[in-house]
Amino acid sequence: MKIKKFIAKTLKEGKQLVLKELGEDAVILSSRSIRLADEDTEMLEIVAAIDEFAKSQSKGKIALAKRNKVGNEDEPELREQDVYNIIGRLMIEISDIKSKLEDLNDVIKYKYAGVLSAKLGNLYKLLRKSELSEQIALRIVGKISSENILNDSQRIIARARQLLTESIEIFPTIEKSNKRQIFYFIGPSGVGKSLSLIKLAVVTKLITNGNIMIISSDTQKIGAAEQLQTYSSIAAIPFKSVYSPIELKEFLTRDYESDFVFIDTIGKNPSDADYISELKEYIAVYDEASIFLVISTTSSERNIIDVVKKYSELRPNALILTKLDELEVFGSLFSALQKINIAIAYLSSGVKIPDDIEPADRDKLAKLILPDNFVIDE
Repeated sequence: MKIKKFIAKTLKEGKQLVLKELGEDAVILSSRSIRLADEDTEMLEIVAAIDEFAKSQSKGKIALAKRNKVGNEDEPELREQDVYNIIGRLMIEISDIKSKLEDLNDVIKYKYAGVLSAKLGNLYKLLRKSELSEQIALRIVGKISSENILNDSQRIIARARQLLTESIEIFPTIEKSNKRQIFYFIGPSGVGKSLSLIKLAVVTKLITNGNIMIISSDTQKIGAAEQLQTYSSIAAIPFKSVYSPIELKEFLTRDYESDFVFIDTIGKNPSDADYISELKEYIAVYDEASIFLVISTTSSERNIIDVVKKYSELRPNALILTKLDELEVFGSLFSALQKINIAIAYLSSGVKIPDDIEPADRDKLAKLILPDNFVIDE
């Protein structure tokens, strides 16, 4: 490496001196303004260098930076092939960094797996891969590790399922009684309230052979009542639209034949205080009604908790969980269910009436995360 200092009045003049002395492969290392002792004019000090070995190996090597390159300014700074080579190397380096970050994420996410037995380690990894919170996953494997079942894979899985759902309350299924039963369906728009209602109405009619009445109070969404009326007509279930809490109360007072009344309500943003107040007025019509809060399981853990909180002043009795067929992992749902104090009534997946709805139970819920084909011996 040959390094030399040049003094010039301008950068252009300095570059010419460097070019003449060191050649077009020279690289400017630094430049600064100076004032010579015997001159009043401000000068420019340029330090340049040339790698003589590289110069002998490859003429016209790419400079470190465009502003530092000395040579013919009309000559392209990078050849096309050079650009492709640089891009290729960058892509390889980015891919390598991405792979290392993924490995690091696994180390962090499964940081406790290494201190567990092989079976419990596999169980812990699956729970975390399902996006179940670390706290819940550790609580489950921690309890199992203290029990005398560590060599029995089936007992470990069965116990894990039990621990997953032991804090979840299950709401009783709809059954016929000597007293008329009324059910309100509430929830945000787009979660499947009307579809869940018609599914349950048809199922209830088939199982109990009771008299069913469907009422829609959703008079704001275009076509909502009409669609529900069409479903009701196909299922041969009486249908009525009401336009106010007073009208609903008057109808229920006159209705002596229905064993079950299913009431659909409008779905809006639960942050709307006027909307919640309107629902309160409808629900106040019949104090002994059961209230089903319908929630889409495609929502995040945070959103599920937030929705339940916002509807809590309406005192819902249970949840109906919809769109389970659209989920690939269920850990966030379980993490949310652990934090809300409300029972689960029904599970809904798909749009088939009445096939795609079933009563909730702990075993069905647990198998969403730990299915029958899961093994921990690998």
